[in-house]
Amino acid sequence: MNCSDRHASSSHLRVPEPENAVMGVVLPPWDEIVSAHLRCLWALCKKDFEEACACQIFAEVKEENWMLPVVLTSAVDLRTFATALDTSTTGKVEPKSTYGGHMERVAQLIMKLFQICAADSRTAIEDSKKRGMMGLANQLFKIYFQINKLNLCKSIIRAIENMNMDSHFSLAQRVTFNYYVGRKAMFDGEFQLANTALTFAFERCLSSSKRNKRMVLIYLIPVRMLLVGYLLVLSEFSLYVI
Repeated sequence: MNCSDRHASSSHLRVPEPENAVMGVVLPPWDEIVSAHLRCLWALCKKDFEEACACQIFAEVKEENWMLPVVLTSAVDLRTFATALDTSTTGKVEPKSTYGGHMERVAQLIMKLFQICAADSRTAIEDSKKRGMMGLANQLFKIYFQINKLNLCKSIIRAIENMNMDSHFSLAQRVTFNYYVGRKAMFDGEFQLANTALTFAFERCLSSSKRNKRMVLIYLIPVRMLLVGYLLVLSEFSLYVI
């Protein structure tokens, strides 16, 4: 139920009141989730990001015996909607309001989901909700860096590292996680940790993802220069002084 998938462009699915159409076709509890998603698509078509965000939050919270892919997809959409909403209301809201208010609200919801995952006591990792923690953590990182609240990343990083179950997360999730861990470490002056994390992200990022590799290098090169000197870094990355 990703709002960026091809189905989202179908005008037949943009329904303001989809409950009657969905009822009897989709079994509970998925009927309410699908209804909220269809209304979310309708709100997006109308550029009503606040309503879209509210619908997607409803869709996410209603499914309590969740399937992790649905939760992670919803988290991505929630962050996207909140960012669009904060951007669209910048300069048009009350003087006391600040940029990032909607993103903070979404971050609180995603954090609750993260905590539920962390509290799962099932011993079989394959069936545990803990496997959703890194994906949710990455969405929280993106929000916290955008609203300049890096201090909130520390507890998340510690929770992930204490589990010692990297092999159960996808490589894409681990690359993103290490990218943000490296950035956070760089800002904290922990350059060895930053170097390790950013190097992991750079070396395992797909060679076709040139934009992502460039984003990593923006932070990795300065860190490497601080640790080994700029001449070695220029040689390492095949760069030349003009």
